[in-house]
Order: sequence, then structure tokens, then C-alpha cells
Amino acid sequence: MYPVPEFMSECQKSPYGSVVAKGNIRGNGRRKAFIPGNHDRIINLFRPRLSLVRQKLLGKTGRGIFGNFYMDQDYHKAVVMHGHESDAYNCEFDKNGNPKYKDIPIGDPKTTMLFGRLGHEANQLDIPKKAKRRFREIDNVRPTLATIRYVQDIIKDFKIQKRVEEMLGEVVKDFENLDYV
Repeated sequence: MYPVPEFMSECQKSPYGSVVAKGNIRGNGRRKAFIPGNHDRIINLFRPRLSLVRQKLLGKTGRGIFGNFYMDQDYHKAVVMHGHESDAYNCEFDKNGNPKYKDIPIGDPKTTMLFGRLGHEANQLDIPKKAKRRFREIDNVRPTLATIRYVQDIIKDFKIQKRVEEMLGEVVKDFENLDYV
């Protein structure tokens, strides 16, 4: 989503038949689209919150859900999407490869119950502050597979294998035992 003046000339319909978003946010003269992504998709599933978000972002109420993309066929000839559809960890798909926006992607428990917890648990250990900070920043590591090397580097850089071994084992075991995983 880029703050380009006159970004949207008019609202388009989403695959669900709802308005994406049209509104002048904070009176800056720019129009912006709100397109829920993997972390805020729940807005469309919880009606009271949906009404509040529509009121805050658009300054008006409405019953339609936010769409998953915006297509400007007339002016920019562009499609704007959140982008999580290109990340297999953060978007679920049906057997035909179509995004299932209402389903919980594996990226949610991975981020909250694995990476988020690693940062929290490392913070409780007797290890250097810089090592704790690096564990807290693990969910910013991309691609996801690089997190393995990232943790190995923290252990090596601070020589803390014995102090984090048990914690890592417990966090990974609990993650593997989640019903979802």
C-alpha cells in the first residue's frame, strides 16, 4: 500500500462482494486501501471488531467485510494485495490452490507459540542481554528456515549452549504437541 495521491479512484468489489476500503485517513488528502493480511484477517470474522475498524479507518459504519485485494482497472491498471498469499506459511490454500482467507495459517502458531515463546523463555535465562535481545527478534528472520541457523549463531556467538539447551527442547516439544501442528 503506497501513499500515492488519488491512489484509488473508486472502490472495487472483493471476491466476497464487499468493499475494500475508501476513505481519507487523517485528512492528509490521500486515499488508502485497508486489506487484511494474515495477522489481521480475524477482523472479518468478528463482526463487532469489524464495525469498530470500519468506523476508525473509514469514518463510517457498514456491514461488508474488507476484501482481500484491490483492483484498479481504470487508472493504474494495478492489483494491490497484502502479499501473504505468496507465503505458504502465512496463507492456507484449498486443493485448487486458491487462498482460504478465513483459515488459520501455520505461520500464526509458529510465530506465537514457537518464535514468540523462544524470545520470552530466553528472557528468563541467565544469559547476556544481547543474546536475549537476539532471541526476542527471531520472528523478524526471513526466510523462516534461516531461524535454525540464527539460533545456532546466537548459541555460538555467546557460548550459551548449556544454558539454552533445555529451554529450546521444551519450547520445540510443546510446539510439536499443539493440536494444530
